[in-house]
Amino acid sequence: ENQPQKSTSIVVSPNPSSGLFNVSLKGLDITHQDINFVVTNAKGITVLKGKVTEPEYPVDLTGKPSGSYNLTLLYKESLLFTTTLVLISK
Repeated sequence: ENQPQKSTSIVVSPNPSSGLFNVSLKGLDITHQDINFVVTNAKGITVLKGKVTEPEYPVDLTGKPSGSYNLTLLYKESLLFTTTLVLISK
């Protein structure tokens, strides 16, 4: 079975951010329709999750406490990408 490349073409910017992180999947050779995202805080509690609806989509943590969050992208339930989001207060 073909596993998608653990691609470096996933870009999150700006990071750190005061709320809005833009996630770009443009270089990916798979369709974004099968990708879900989960954001967890330092304690591992899910603070945001959803379905990726376009190749560039916003992850909005506005109003959440500043600190580090973990962004995980899942492709058909398998781990595709994970990174740390750093949220700073305005």
